[in-house]
Amino acid sequence: MEITSQVRGEALTYLLGERSIKINKKGWVREVRRLCENGHQTSVILTRQDLSMEEVARRMFFRWNQENYFKYMREEYSLDHLVSRDVEQADVERMVPNPQKMQMTKECTKKQKQLNKKKEHYATKAADNDEKKCRTMRGFNISNYGLKTEIKRMEEDIETLKSQIKQLPDKVKIKEVLNEDEIVRLETEKKRLTDTIKMTCYRAETEMIKAIDQTQCFARTMDEGRSFIKNVFQQPADIIPHYNDGRLEIRFHTMSTKRENKAMNELCNIVNKENISYPATKLKLVFKAA
Repeated sequence: MEITSQVRGEALTYLLGERSIKINKKGWVREVRRLCENGHQTSVILTRQDLSMEEVARRMFFRWNQENYFKYMREEYSLDHLVSRDVEQADVERMVPNPQKMQMTKECTKKQKQLNKKKEHYATKAADNDEKKCRTMRGFNISNYGLKTEIKRMEEDIETLKSQIKQLPDKVKIKEVLNEDEIVRLETEKKRLTDTIKMTCYRAETEMIKAIDQTQCFARTMDEGRSFIKNVFQQPADIIPHYNDGRLEIRFHTMSTKRENKAMNELCNIVNKENISYPATKLKLVFKAA
């Protein structure tokens, strides 16, 4: 089915299909699939039946935007870097995986592997049994005294352990695992403040890219535009005060290409229209490109 949607104010056509599948007795699962022009298909699995195919497709591709955003922020803004090694008290009521259950599950898995090896050894000996010596399984078990009994004992131990594991809760309060003075987390206030500043810078950068989009200097504005803006922030410039005119002129040096100089000139014109003053002065900031 061909569906037309709006993404950031632009019309976008999706070729979509859907089907619902019943999974045992647990309910219905829905699949929405998109067909691209090159024949590639992308699908998403969900349980909600109330959303339209268009809305599912929009949310699916918006998720990609989010992933690209965090990838860019990690690489260019160091979003994951620590800003403080200070710690603060964490929630002592927080639920965490039960360490006792995890340990017993590991032990059960280890015992199960040992049992499997023992059964393989028993089966190999039975397959290699010389019928001239042991014509019946009773005779085989007598000649390999204790082997079958040990397997039975290991099976009983594993079943007992599994029964004990089922009785344990999956999660417990963290205060039952650690002392309260050990329940800490990295200090969050500084991290939130720096993350807010970084996200504000990203939004400002995005708005600058949208502004130069009107100049049509770049074929791929969002990709080439971000690279250009990053170069702008690193571009050397001369600061020339004009006290008589009440201006502080910022004159950028020439950039590497003609289209970058054109985009820089347009960006300077857009910023100059805001009539921004240099902090703590009455000097108007005037930006000029080479």
